[in-house]
Amino acid sequence: MGTKKHKIQATVVIIGRIPCNEAGNFVSATPYQISLQLSSQKQNVSFRLVSADNSNIGDPAYLEDKNGADSIYSVNFDWDEKFGTPGAILVRNSLENTEFYLKSVTLENVPGRSRIHFVCNSWVYKDEKNHSDRVFFTNKTLGGNAEFPYPRRDPSCESRIPLLKSLLIYVPRDEKFSFMKLSDFLGYALKLLPQNVFPFFEAFVGDPPKEFASFNEVLNIYGDQGPLRKASSMLDESLKEFFKYPRPQVIQTDTSAWRTDAEFGREMLAGVNPVVICRLQEFPPTSKLDPKVYGNQNSLIRKEHIERNMCGCTIEETLKDNKLFILDHHDSLMPYLRRINTTSTKLYASRTLLLLTTEGTLKPLAIELSYPHPEADIYGCVSKVYTPAEGGVEATIWELAKAYIAVNDSGYHQLISHWYAICRDELA
Repeated sequence: MGTKKHKIQATVVIIGRIPCNEAGNFVSATPYQISLQLSSQKQNVSFRLVSADNSNIGDPAYLEDKNGADSIYSVNFDWDEKFGTPGAILVRNSLENTEFYLKSVTLENVPGRSRIHFVCNSWVYKDEKNHSDRVFFTNKTLGGNAEFPYPRRDPSCESRIPLLKSLLIYVPRDEKFSFMKLSDFLGYALKLLPQNVFPFFEAFVGDPPKEFASFNEVLNIYGDQGPLRKASSMLDESLKEFFKYPRPQVIQTDTSAWRTDAEFGREMLAGVNPVVICRLQEFPPTSKLDPKVYGNQNSLIRKEHIERNMCGCTIEETLKDNKLFILDHHDSLMPYLRRINTTSTKLYASRTLLLLTTEGTLKPLAIELSYPHPEADIYGCVSKVYTPAEGGVEATIWELAKAYIAVNDSGYHQLISHWYAICRDELA
C-alpha cells in the first residue's frame, strides 16, 4: 500500500505597502494595487510547511486565485502521511520592491487536525534584505517541554554581532525612525556618550576600582568632582554641557529624598510595572504553589508587623475599605531561586504590603523576603519580615529590603510582563 497523499488548502490574508521614495517613506497600497502586483508575480511569494513531528520541510507552494476579496488568497500544499502534522510555516517574499503584511494563514482539512491557524501579524520583507525565510509557529509549548514552558536563550546557536554592524541590519519601513526622530535620537546619543563612556574610565582610576566608597561619591557625579569632568573646565563653554550629568529631579532639593518610603511607593506606581500591584484579598497572604512540592510557602506577616504603621486603622477595616495592597513576587520567583542562587546573582522571593493613604499614595507597611529551605523544597521556605525604621541598623536593613523589591519588580517586568508575555502572545 502506497503512502497516503492529500492536498491541504490554505487561506492567506495579506496586506501590502509600497514604498513611495528612497527615503524610506511609504504609502498604504490599495487592495487593487496589491492584487495587481501579486497577480503578476504569484511565483515570487512562496510558502513551505514544516512538520511538528519530524524534520520534514515541504515543497514550496505559491499564491493562487483570490477567495472573493482582494487581500485573501489561496495556497495548495502537497501532503503525505510521512510528513506528519504541520507545526510551522516558512514564508519567502521575492516580490519586486514590495513588502507585505501577512495577517494569517489557515490550513483546512489537515488530516487528524481538521484546521490549523497561524496568527502571523508581521511584515515579510524582501528576501534580498533577509536571506532567511520568515517562520511562523502554531500553538506550541514555549521552550519545548512542560518543565520549562518559557522562552530560553540558546548560546550554542546564538551569537552577538558588533554594535557598529548592528546599524546595518535591515529595518522594515514601518518600523524605521522618521528623519526628524532619527536626528533627535543621534543628537541625544552624542550628548550621552561622554556621560556614559567617561565614568567607565574613571571607574578604573578610582580606589578601589569600579566601586563607590560612599553615597557622597555617587552624588559627586552630578558635579565637577571626577578627574575627567575636572578636565572639562579647560574646554570651551559650548562643550562643557557634554560632560555634565543632569541632576535627577527627586534629589534637586533634598539629596536624601530618594530614600523615603513615600518615594518608594511613588516610584512603584510610576515605575515599570504598576499593574502587578493587587488589592490584598486575604490576610495573611497565602501561596498558590503546590505544597506537595514546595511545602508551606504562606506568608509570615502578622498584625503586629503592620498595624502600628496603619494610622490607627485595623487589618479588618482596611481590608473592608479596599485600602490594603500587595506587590507579590513570591510564587513567581520561588521555584527558580535555588538555581539562581547557585550563581553569582542572589535573589529573594518577596511580598510587599502597602497601605492606600488618605492622600492617595501608597505607604509600605512590611516587606517579606524568602529563600528556599537549605535542605529541600518540600520543607518550605525561610522567611523574614522587615518593617519601616527611622534610624540605626534597622533603617539601613529596611533600605536594603526596599532595594531587593525594586530589583524583583524590574526583573519581573522585563522577563515576565514584557518578554515572556510578548513571546506567548505572538506564538499563541
